[in-house]
Amino acid sequence: MKVLIIDGSADTSSRDTTDGYLAALKRAGCELYVYAASRRIAPAGGWLDYSWRKAKRDNPSIPRPTTADVMYWSSVWSVEMALRLMPDWILVMSGMFFPVQAMTMLRKASWPQSKMALLAVDSPFDDNQIVNCLGLYDAVFTNERASVPLYRQYNPASYYLPACYDPYRHRPDLTVSD
Repeated sequence: MKVLIIDGSADTSSRDTTDGYLAALKRAGCELYVYAASRRIAPAGGWLDYSWRKAKRDNPSIPRPTTADVMYWSSVWSVEMALRLMPDWILVMSGMFFPVQAMTMLRKASWPQSKMALLAVDSPFDDNQIVNCLGLYDAVFTNERASVPLYRQYNPASYYLPACYDPYRHRPDLTVSD
């Protein structure tokens, strides 16, 4: 099965959880492709700021790019990647750094070829923000049992999925230097 992972995780504990799920999918034999949305934010911001400064010379009233612009530009190329790969599943890990506009375009571009799922690895902390996009997905998974009833109000195909770990990285016998 070909899976496109949209990695929208922060570089915190959710990063570790995401890595665990990626390792599990790989062990299950999935053909994985990763779009690192969160790692594209700084380059997208730099490019938009550079372009704005350059354009401002000719047009001083041009508005400066916003945070929403940066988030959009960091995610928009995921649509091209999905169209090129035509995966069986598109799995959005977290949704923290992946705007609703990008999710909507990805859904339109990939349907009906690809199924889309969200894996909410930061539940219940970002539940209030994430409920607005749950209807875009064929399935929603959360690592917090208490979030499932709320999610099912917006998407009946919402399920609890326990956190995953990578047994090669998460072992009690490893030291910090390993």
